[in-house]
Amino acid sequence: MNIPEKIKIGSLNYTVEVTEHIKCGQDTYGEIFTNDLEIRLRPVALERQKFALVHEILHGILDNLGYVNQEEEYVHKLGAALYQLIVDNPDLFGNAIENK
Repeated sequence: MNIPEKIKIGSLNYTVEVTEHIKCGQDTYGEIFTNDLEIRLRPVALERQKFALVHEILHGILDNLGYVNQEEEYVHKLGAALYQLIVDNPDLFGNAIENK
C-alpha cells in the first residue's frame, strides 16, 4: 500500500499531504478536511501513515454518505479492522496494494 498524492472518495478528489502541520494535536497521525478536500498525515513511521490514511479515508466515506457526527472511537476501531484486513490479505486487491 502506497501513500498517494491524491485519492478519490466517492465523487470527490482529495489531496494527500505528509506534513508536520496537523491541527488536531501532537498525538494525532492524520486528519481530514472534507470542506477543503485534503488529508494530512504526520511524517512518522510508514506503517502509522498507512493506518492513519485508512482511518481518514473512512472519515471521508462516512462524510460522503451524510454521517456528519462520527464517533472517533468507532472510526478508529473500524479503521484498525479494515487496515488489518488489507495487510493480512495482500492478494485480496491484486496489485493495488503492496505491503511495503
